[in-house]
Amino acid sequence: SRRASRRLVSTSSTCGSCTGHRTARRVRRPGIGHRWEHLWLCGFSNITSPTNQRSMTPCLIPLSAVGHSTPLLLARRHPAVLLSLMSSIPLDYLARQKLGGTNMTYNYVEQFPVPAPANLEGGDVRIGSESLLDWMRLRICELAYTAWDMAPFANDLGDNGLPFVWDPARRAVLRAELDAAVFHLYGIDRDDTEYILSTFPIANRKDPDLSARVLDAYDRIATAGESGVPFVSTLDPPPGHGRRHEEPVA
Repeated sequence: SRRASRRLVSTSSTCGSCTGHRTARRVRRPGIGHRWEHLWLCGFSNITSPTNQRSMTPCLIPLSAVGHSTPLLLARRHPAVLLSLMSSIPLDYLARQKLGGTNMTYNYVEQFPVPAPANLEGGDVRIGSESLLDWMRLRICELAYTAWDMAPFANDLGDNGLPFVWDPARRAVLRAELDAAVFHLYGIDRDDTEYILSTFPIANRKDPDLSARVLDAYDRIATAGESGVPFVSTLDPPPGHGRRHEEPVA
């Protein structure tokens, strides 16, 4: 709802600069310091089109100055999960229903039906036997933490290890599992999920297995939810335990 998205989305677009560290240290910066203390930022491109492969294109960047072409998404609670929601296929489909031009402005973003933090918390919001937030964080961290400059982001998610290796095949599965989870979060049934996936022709042309991969994850999440058993990823090692870079030589 509009009210829910306003709880999550801030309208600030300026910040100071900072040098990244392997271990995050809480800091405050002029302009956004009263509501943001992380050493990284979430934003999105304000240039888009409903005919692009994806219309909503969020990004994760080290703490730095940004201009008007990268509006920020600053959430007080669960900002990494907000980034994942905004990056999902279900949200992108909903965004296309609103978008009327090539400028993705806050006026559009504030209308997106983003779940409020309270709807993501609690013992009954689960993927199988795991809490939704913990389940998503493992996958978000492995997708985002592929370079040292995003170490503060990983630290905030409880990961103090080396950056993950960029593995396209593995990343495709991680994204599919997150997309499938968001379809369930929005209460979208399987037939509608299949239809929504079919409305992304460019994405399906570039990745012919995209729809099948998301639907497979959707079905396995549904099975885990019905039985209450842990969700078992097709990835080996499991999400959050992928191959990492070696320690850099001094």
